[in-house]
Amino acid sequence: MNKRPPAPSSGPTSTARVDGGVPLLTAGAIRESILARRESETSLRGSGVVLAVFGSVDLHDVRESEALCRAVGYALGQRLPGLTVVTGANAAVHDIVARSFRRAVESTTGTKARLYHLAPVGFRCGFDHGEVLVAGTDMAERRSLLARCADVAVSVEGGPGTADEMSNAWLWGTKLIPLGRSGGASAGMFDAPSDKSMRPDYIDEDCWEALWDKSVDVGDSASAVADLVESLEPKESS
Repeated sequence: MNKRPPAPSSGPTSTARVDGGVPLLTAGAIRESILARRESETSLRGSGVVLAVFGSVDLHDVRESEALCRAVGYALGQRLPGLTVVTGANAAVHDIVARSFRRAVESTTGTKARLYHLAPVGFRCGFDHGEVLVAGTDMAERRSLLARCADVAVSVEGGPGTADEMSNAWLWGTKLIPLGRSGGASAGMFDAPSDKSMRPDYIDEDCWEALWDKSVDVGDSASAVADLVESLEPKESS
């Protein structure tokens, strides 16, 4: 994709702290920490890949986007139960995708989902699933850390904060899978690096169409996301 985003907003982006008094960590160390927390079983499909979830704090198209989030989480959990999913701890998109992912993993394998939520200092995550890690001193720093620690990120809807996460991901080599059909930053609003006419080379034409066409069944769009995540290799830690 050639659309160059504006420089993402950020405070200091080099540190984060794991809940429980563990010393401050870099974005790369967050990645190492969450991957080190995997169970000894690493043969599950998706093991070693970290996926970030970006999206709206409050859904704008509740019926469509909620169904899309549920379908994406389920497809990822069913197809790639060894995947590590990381969210920003504060959005409806984060909660719905992660909750569906967890249920699919548990029903498919009987094992605990690898699910983490990055929250800045002083922010209380209200989710009742996954593990919360304290990451960054404010939301701008947390957005940068979330984007940087992942191999790939999927976005649904999204406002300026999501656009900032997407810009950070683009700049740091995290592959983006924008569900453009959902609108908002995922469709390029707020100067986000997403444009239907600019298909990244790691997404084939059929999958790209499934991400953008609202007439496509949400299950097929979710399957396209899972296909893409399954095809990607982990990036080197930065």
